Amino acid sequence: MKAVRNAAWILLLAWVPVPASAQEGLNGSARAVQRALAERDWGGVREWLRPDGVLLHLHDETHSGLAPGQALAALRDFFDAHEAGGMRSGRVAATEGDPGRGFAEMEWDTVVLGTSEAVRYRLFTSLVWDEGRWWIDELRVLPRAGRGRV
Repeated sequence: MKAVRNAAWILLLAWVPVPASAQEGLNGSARAVQRALAERDWGGVREWLRPDGVLLHLHDETHSGLAPGQALAALRDFFDAHEAGGMRSGRVAATEGDPGRGFAEMEWDTVVLGTSEAVRYRLFTSLVWDEGRWWIDELRVLPRAGRGRV
């Protein structure tokens, strides 16, 4: 019983609530990430990548625990294989039940370079509150139904 009580105290002391200002900052942070991706501002994207590792899923490849530089290189290579196309910001929200996590979605209509193949992707960005700010800890670029002319 004493061990359970001690464990409960440790968990209580380790739990750091996410301030209300952080929740308000989620939308602005997510929009800044979306803007950097849409503009292919790789320096701007790097500022948001979590230093201790990022999960990156690009179409059909998944890389976990990538250092920011590695994640950025893979992301840049993927984007460079496509025309700029058009990006639209989507939903931004805190993860239900976990105020220290949030997500943002975007739609990207583009064309694979060297082809006339129009493709549509959904970009899903997972953000986590840590060290007083929001970080990208996961970024997924997933094919979306609705291929055809863009």
